[in-house]
Formats: sequence, C-alpha cells, structure tokens
Amino acid sequence: LKAGLDDYVIKSPKHAARLATAVRSALERSASRRSLRRSEERYRLLVEGIRDYAVFLVDPDGTIATWNSGAERIFGYAAEAVVGLPYSTLFRPEDRERGLPQRVLGGAQTSGSFEDEGWRRRRDGSQFWVKATATRLEEDGRLVGWSLLTRDLTERKRAEQEIQKAGKLESLGILAGGIAHDFNNLLTIIIGHISLARISLDPGTQIVRQLNAAVKAGIRAKDLTRQLLTFSTEGAPVKSLISLGGLLEEWVAFPLRGTSIRPRFLIDHDLWPVEADEGQINQVINNLVINAHQAMPAGGVLTVRAKNSLIHPQDRLPLAAGPYVRISITDQGPGIPHDQLAKIFDPFFTTKPRGTGLGLTTSYSIVKKHEGHIRVESASEGGATFDVYLPAKPRETAQAKPATTLSRTGTGKILLMDDEPAIRDFFQDLVRYLGYEVECVADGDAAVERFRDAAAAGRGFNLVILDLTVVGGMGGLDTLVRLRDLDPRVNAVVSSGYANDPALTDYRRFGFAGVIFKPYEIEDLSQILRAAMGG
Repeated sequence: LKAGLDDYVIKSPKHAARLATAVRSALERSASRRSLRRSEERYRLLVEGIRDYAVFLVDPDGTIATWNSGAERIFGYAAEAVVGLPYSTLFRPEDRERGLPQRVLGGAQTSGSFEDEGWRRRRDGSQFWVKATATRLEEDGRLVGWSLLTRDLTERKRAEQEIQKAGKLESLGILAGGIAHDFNNLLTIIIGHISLARISLDPGTQIVRQLNAAVKAGIRAKDLTRQLLTFSTEGAPVKSLISLGGLLEEWVAFPLRGTSIRPRFLIDHDLWPVEADEGQINQVINNLVINAHQAMPAGGVLTVRAKNSLIHPQDRLPLAAGPYVRISITDQGPGIPHDQLAKIFDPFFTTKPRGTGLGLTTSYSIVKKHEGHIRVESASEGGATFDVYLPAKPRETAQAKPATTLSRTGTGKILLMDDEPAIRDFFQDLVRYLGYEVECVADGDAAVERFRDAAAAGRGFNLVILDLTVVGGMGGLDTLVRLRDLDPRVNAVVSSGYANDPALTDYRRFGFAGVIFKPYEIEDLSQILRAAMGG
C-alpha cells in the first residue's frame, strides 16, 4: 500500500476521500485475512485433536483432500500416504464392487447428510465396523466436496454379536434341557446293566468284547447328551482345581491318534491351576483339535500353547481383570474367511459336509459358563488360532486325581431314593455286587419313612442317596431337610442327570458328602461310595 502511494498526488479533496476509502478497505481486508487464518488454524488444531474420530474431507472428484490424526489411528494410513487416493480405498473390495462408497457420498449430496454403519478396511487389510456420517459442502450453491466423520464401533459390534449368540444358545438350551433328564436316566440303566454283566464274565470272551463295544456306544451317547446340556442352564460346570499342563498333552494327543498331524506343545512349566469342570474343558480342547484336523486333512503341525496371563481393563477383552490361563491352538490350514469369523460359534453353522455345527458352539458355551472367553483369529495367508482364557488360581495348588478302581469289599447299609423303577432295580444289583446292603424307595416321603423306621429298629442307614428331581414328589433337597430333623448327622449323596442346581455344583454347602452324575459306570459308583462311606 505504501509503495502505491509514493507517487500518488492528491489533486483535490475528492481524491483524498477516495484514497482514505481505499486505505480503509485494504486494512479491513488484511484484518479479515488474518482472522480467517487464525480461525482456520484453530479449526485445524481442533480437528487434529480429535483422536476417537476420523475427520477428513473428500473433493468433488471423490479423492481424499484432508486427513486428521484420528483418521491415521483408525485407518492406519498416514496423511501423506492417503491424501489424493479415492475415498473408495477405505472400503472392502466387495463393498466397492456393489457401489457402497458412491451410495454414501450420493446420499449426502441428495439429502445434505447421510449416515452409514458397516465394514471398512484398514491399510493392513483388516476390517472393522464403523458409523460414518457424510455431509455435503457447498459454496455459493456449488458442491465443493464432503466432510466425513467416522467412528470405530468394532467393540460395540462384537458385544452385540455376543448377545445374539447368547440368545441363540438359550433357545437351544431350552430344547436340550427338556430331553436331557429322561435321556440320562435311560443311559444310566443301559450302561449300568451292561457294566454289571461285563464284570461277571471272562474278559477274553467274544461276548465281553461285544459288551465293551456297547458300553463305548453308551458313553458316546452320554457325551452327546453332555454336549447338548452345555447350551442350557442344566450344563453348569462342576468345578474343581485342576492343573492343565499334563492334561492338555493327553487331551490333544487322543483325537490325533491315527492322523498325520503332529502336535507341538509350548506349555509354561509354572502354569497356574484353574478352577474348572475337567470333563467340559476336555470337551472344549477335543472340539478345537477336531476342528484343526478338519482344516488340515493332509497333515501338518498343530501348535498348542499354554501360558499365564494377567488381564487388565485396558486389554479390551470381555473378561474381569485378574489372572487367567491362556490356551492357544494354532493350525496350518487355509484359514477362515472373514465373513465366516462372526458365525463360527453359531449353533448349526458349519462348512464341513459331515459337520453338525455344534462343536464350536459347545466350546463357546462351556467357556462362557466358566467365566472365561474364547476367540478366533485367522490371517489372510492361512492358519487359524483359537484362544481360550480360563480363570486361574495362582496361589492354590491342584491335587492329583485318584485312580478309579473297582472294590467289592464295601460294608454298610445304603438307602436310594429315585423315581425311576428301572434305576432302582439295577442300582440294587450294582451296590450288592460291591458288597453293600441296599434298600430303594421312589420319593422323599417314602425315604423319610424308611429312614425313621430303620433308625427305630436300631439298623439305621450309613448312607442315603437322593435323586435331586422327583416328578410329582419331594426331591432331594427337601428330603435332606426332613432327614436332618430325624438325624442331624445324616450322611447323604445327591444324584442327578444334569447340573442345573447349586446343590450339585457346590454340594458340600448343602450338606451332601458327594454327588453322583448319571449315567455312571460301576467303577465310578464304587469310588464315590467308598469316599462317602469314609474309605
């Protein structure tokens, strides 16, 4: 402005007025530009400071024009790497093919603003769930681009999927719980009678081999029932403190026998004990190993890791903070397509021609009931890893499990209450074979009466076995209360075909000396009776 005035000659008051106006206008424009620059800088600092949202601009030609630090964190692209690339770069290939990027921008251009929830793609190829808002930008009625505000909602999406899975499992559990009690009663009768017939014959005969095959079939049916029960409240785990180190090698090796898969174990020597249902966790590992075998039909290496893991709130896992044992099973298969990862724990979902779609669902339900977590990760180049987290007890020590043996030297008098006549008949034969005296009744009222009469005659019972659920009669818990009125020192064991009651999962708190789960073999019964009768 000064340079322009050096040679300026004021010829009249009118010229002076015009000069003053020009100077005033120039100063105002300069102040406006400074204010605009300050405003733009404040806006830039504000946008750059937003870390939880990706905020960026897209030019009218569909290319990315600006990129904030939140976008760098969420999408994995540095600003210099992404500015100038098409907006569609941020979408999965299948979404680009169906025109989703154009639909987002077109929706904003038509209505001014457009919201979309869906998958986006990071620079490393991983996918995540977002909520994105696109807003049309205009200047003098002319489109100058779009502003995009995007938030990563992957954790919320996972939580919703967990709720959906739980609902599906609950529905399946209603069905499973309805049939399990009767089915287990039938299996108890079948397995019990076969076990009794088998031990009275020469082990080397053909008929014993046939009976052994029948028992194996019965055990498989028992496992199927147990697998169904894990979906329902009847599948509550009966926990004890166990050490997983040696058990893992045994559980993994068994289903791999006869296959061309070689297990590789990387197990911490100081692994913490876990409080778990040994049979159910065995089932989880068995299902995961079978799944890995199906993924590697030509063979390969199955890597099994087990390590201690402290979970913190910032780890973003659906677990309470604290100590856990993490079991990781990694196969060398082709991997799991991303669109199937969210479905593999769903009931009846399977990609195998002969699969039932229940193995991984069962594992999911078991781990959840142990207050743990199971997840799967699969890389694009192949392979899948299943991680199982189980709550640990670092300061406690697991006790060795005693061997199951058969003893016919039992002494004492036992009272059984069960509403199934066939169970009473075979139980009477089994217990007498083991050396005990036994009487059987159908319900709680009859049990109380028989207990009272035996005590009055001076020939009381050393042990009472009470079925937890009696159709149309008094069950085990109420019966035990009545028996305690007669004898506070009554020695009782609870029996059931499923574990849906605290009296089974924490039987000692309710005054029972032990628990018998149906179905059972004679060896199991022998061990439980010896323990309950004091050895």
